[in-house]
Amino acid sequence: MPNSLWSVLATPTATEVKAGDGAASDRTDQFVAVTGAESEQVSASAMVLGAYGLFWLIVFAMVAMTYRSQAKLLVRIADLEKRLPRDGVPS
Repeated sequence: MPNSLWSVLATPTATEVKAGDGAASDRTDQFVAVTGAESEQVSASAMVLGAYGLFWLIVFAMVAMTYRSQAKLLVRIADLEKRLPRDGVPS
């Protein structure tokens, strides 16, 4: 990897290089381009696909958890209906 994260973070920015020159108001009057990594490490399409994949994984997990909870509740309701008297008269 030619441009590692550490080399990008360790490289001083234009504002850090110019920090010793004059007052702060002098430095904010002009635009100085900051150079960084030359190429992307992860393409935008890969990030979009990853985000959509993560979103659908979360949606499917929520649906599965809801389905399991609903199935447990149905079993519990059926058990309670068996325990209740049908005629309204306790046995």
